[in-house]
Amino acid sequence: MDTFYTNILPLLLLLGIFIFYVLIVYWIKKIPKQQDPWEKAGVKLDDNARPVCPRCLTPVDSPFRHYCSKCGEAVGKYTRYIPFVNIQFNYSIFGTIWKNIKSPENSRSKRFLYYLLIIILAPLMPVFLLIVWLGAGIFKIFHNNTAPRKDRDSS
Repeated sequence: MDTFYTNILPLLLLLGIFIFYVLIVYWIKKIPKQQDPWEKAGVKLDDNARPVCPRCLTPVDSPFRHYCSKCGEAVGKYTRYIPFVNIQFNYSIFGTIWKNIKSPENSRSKRFLYYLLIIILAPLMPVFLLIVWLGAGIFKIFHNNTAPRKDRDSS
């Protein structure tokens, strides 16, 4: 009985796991692939097509631009993930809140909610600014230490 538990049972468990894995892979491969809806509709992009800003629909000047030149919306594909470029993207919520407070289209309850957000987030702003300021200072110190100095003698 000891040989069954020590030798055969682990092999049966491994065989069962392997069979389960094979069945899952087979099941996933049987799932029919869905056709791209743009291909189904017969839509083809023009060769001269350019991306547009999602907020104001202005054509983007360059595919390497990170922000719209008209409204400031993030238009770059990876703008949200670039550390020093995405500062404007991450903190644009505060400008949006201020614009919504001044807008006469918003109800009093929405304005109250926006004021509440400002009251909650305002004490955190100096902390964020301090972190950004320290990070920029450390970056500047590191950059200045690694760059060759012009005032040093080359001898």
